[in-house]
Amino acid sequence: MLPYLAQGATMAIEDARVLAHRLKATDDVPRALLSYSATRRERTARVQAGSRRNGQRFHQGTSFAYLPLWLLGKLAPRRCHRRLDWLYGHRLP
Repeated sequence: MLPYLAQGATMAIEDARVLAHRLKATDDVPRALLSYSATRRERTARVQAGSRRNGQRFHQGTSFAYLPLWLLGKLAPRRCHRRLDWLYGHRLP
């Protein structure tokens, strides 16, 4: 997990909760692990992809790299925050 969405610790906490839930629900550990993996795959892949995109944005080598995000935050702060609702508004199953 790259650090550009600041979600490494959050993903670990979510992983622990989902895994604990799956293990508590059955004595079949391999089945619980498969269920856990299937549950987490889409979300963690999306977080990783978003983190990679932010890393590319933040390391473009120019001081103008931040301009689009800064403008969006100044001109449309609600829209700026809404674009991350999938990340910060997530509810675990």
